[in-house]
Amino acid sequence: MNMFNNKALKDKLKRFESGEEYIRQNKKIEQLTSKTIKFEEINNKLKEKNRKLTIKNKELSFEVKKIKEDMSELNKKFDSLFKYIAKAEEKIAEDREIIKELKAENKALKIELKETKNLNKKLVAQINKDYTNSSIPSSNKIGRKNICNGRTQSDKKPGAQKGHKGHSRKKHTNPDKIVKIARPKEYADKSIFIETGNVIKKQVVDIIIGFEVIEYQFMEYKNKLTGELVHAPIPKEINNEVSYGRNVKTLAILLNSHANVSIDKTIEIISEISNQNINLSKGFLNNLNEKIVKQSGNELDEIFINLQRFKYMHIDATNVRVNGKNANVFVTTNPNDTLYYARENKGKKGVEATAAEDYGQTIIHDHDRTFYNYGSKHQECIAHILRYLQSAIENETKLSWHSKMKPLLQEIISAVKNQSLDISSKNKYITEYDSILELANQEYENNPPNKYYKEGFNLAKRLREYKDSTLYFLEDEEIPYTNNLAERQLRKIKRKAHVAGSFRSFESLDNYCKVQSIIENVKNKGNSIFKHLSNIFPQISFD
Repeated sequence: MNMFNNKALKDKLKRFESGEEYIRQNKKIEQLTSKTIKFEEINNKLKEKNRKLTIKNKELSFEVKKIKEDMSELNKKFDSLFKYIAKAEEKIAEDREIIKELKAENKALKIELKETKNLNKKLVAQINKDYTNSSIPSSNKIGRKNICNGRTQSDKKPGAQKGHKGHSRKKHTNPDKIVKIARPKEYADKSIFIETGNVIKKQVVDIIIGFEVIEYQFMEYKNKLTGELVHAPIPKEINNEVSYGRNVKTLAILLNSHANVSIDKTIEIISEISNQNINLSKGFLNNLNEKIVKQSGNELDEIFINLQRFKYMHIDATNVRVNGKNANVFVTTNPNDTLYYARENKGKKGVEATAAEDYGQTIIHDHDRTFYNYGSKHQECIAHILRYLQSAIENETKLSWHSKMKPLLQEIISAVKNQSLDISSKNKYITEYDSILELANQEYENNPPNKYYKEGFNLAKRLREYKDSTLYFLEDEEIPYTNNLAERQLRKIKRKAHVAGSFRSFESLDNYCKVQSIIENVKNKGNSIFKHLSNIFPQISFD
């Protein structure tokens, strides 16, 4: 190991001795010196740069300090701003909730306003309902005024006109009493004033109002053998100690049942015209109708048969009160015959046992669907339809179909009355009828009905579905186009119901209806109601 180290040292010594190592070291020193100088230059530059950077750093530090101060101020401002923004956001959130609530409230108010408008429309329609646009009778119109005379005023004086045949009072050929007026004193000279043979006759027609009491006396006999007391048979008509005659009974029925005078007033009137000698009881009056009905079974059966034989039949019903409960009166009628029926129910139960139950021809009614179960043909009341159309015209101002349908139906009615329709004209009317209903379809698609007023929409639907029954009078011109006859007959029942308020029992209502049937048919024949009713009560007979 030492041998090798010596060799290396020897080689290194040899290089020093030759100067090679020195030269190499000098070069190395020169290189290091050159690098040192460069490093010093770089270092100086870096120092200068560092100095500048230090200065800049100080400047920047100052600026940073200023910025930090500014940032601190800004942070304070930002903190204040953030607090303001936070409060603003809270306020905005609150406002959003309020706006949301207001929007919801506004939406609800819009809906409510729409509902109110529709309700107002319905209420206006209800308020404006009268006999011109609904089934309400003219007497029930609110604030009803007297109907003005619609005729145009002329220069003619009131009363009979020249050339017009007057309607004088009828003279009676067999006066009960003749009073001859004596010759006046100023015409006493017969040589100057002679008789012409002409007699001027003036009659006074009056009603005899009196009071008569007939007393029937029955001699009583005693059987000597048995002690039995006997007398001539007493007719059942005078079984009571005091009985009332046929005229009293008939007048009471005329007043109470026909004229719809109240029971109390009927009692009062009969008491007055008898010089307060006849004071009827309410029970007596209530039993009179029952007595008439018992004697008139055959007459009512005959009316029933006549109704079923006639070409058409009007039918309708109305509500009355019986002992505080609802009941109904049905009527079946034609121009010659009328029958009233007391019924506890409407619908099919109400029609049972009436002349309509087994009727096989045309029934005229007011669109009560129950009646479609009877008869072979049907005619709906056009008068009702015209009033409903008028209501729709008044309450659906944006639509036009009803303002076209009303004059069309009026034109058809006029043409039927004038008997001026051929097949071509009838087909033309039917085509126009269909086209108006098609217009109604289009108008209701664009303007759907609201829940408060659907009458117009329902009417259009009804006219479409029941077209044949609406226009049947166009097919058979002998059929009346309204049900006014049945309505007029029921008005008498309504007047009685208004006066009576409530019938005492269902039996009394039934008897009243049957008596009214008898009275109406006597009137239709032009006979005396008083005489007819009087003859129904049996005469006193001693056979």
